[in-house]
Parts: sequence; C-alpha cells; structure tokens
Amino acid sequence: EVSSEQFQAFINNVITPRFPAGLTVFDASGQFLSSTGNLVRERSKNVTLFVEDNLKTQISINDIATNYIQAFNQESVLRVINKD
Repeated sequence: EVSSEQFQAFINNVITPRFPAGLTVFDASGQFLSSTGNLVRERSKNVTLFVEDNLKTQISINDIATNYIQAFNQESVLRVINKD
C-alpha cells in the first residue's frame, strides 16, 4: 500500500515537473483482478492530466506510469485517453 505521503512525493517529484498545470488528483475506490484471478478492492487515486495529445506528452505519461510501477512495485497502471 502506498501512503498519502509517498503518493504526494511522487506527484511532487515525478508528475508536477513534467506537467505543472492541468493536473487534478482525487480519491476513489478501485478494484481489480489480481494475476491469480482474485478480486481485490482498494482505495485508489485518480490522476487527471489535461494536456495536448502529442508524442512528447505520450512519452512523458508513459514514463510516469513506468516510474509508478517501479517505485511502488505495482503490476500495472490504468491509462485512459479522452480524445474529445
């Protein structure tokens, strides 16, 4: 489990330098199927970035997701794109 302090440090050190504007973070309740097929429910954070959809931002967002997976020993990060 990632503490609020650890998550805020990740926001401050990894996300904000790349996207200093257009960032919204809010608490949520999430669930996922583990690699063994068990349903896991947990508190989660939704991070929303309002950015232009281009190669530079895609690379930065992919790098953020990779950093998160490595920093907090996660299996994956859900990424959703709204083309509107």
